Amino acid sequence: MEPRLPNLAEKENVYLYPASDSEKIDKLLDKTDLYLDINYGWEVDGVFKGLLEKIFLALPFIKHKMGKKDSISFLSEMLMLW
Repeated sequence: MEPRLPNLAEKENVYLYPASDSEKIDKLLDKTDLYLDINYGWEVDGVFKGLLEKIFLALPFIKHKMGKKDSISFLSEMLMLW
């Protein structure tokens, strides 16, 4: 995790999970209203596919990759659902 991110955890409505397994990720996604992905790497555990199955609003970071698609394509597809 980027060294400055833990400072966000001081906010009352921000929760950070730097290392989670698939089961924990599923439980967290069931309890959340918004997923903001600020990962520079590839998606973790197919999380975007799971979000789409839940008709969920997700905002990937512009440099994020979803499988072989880039995030701009994904973000525009996601916003069309709303």
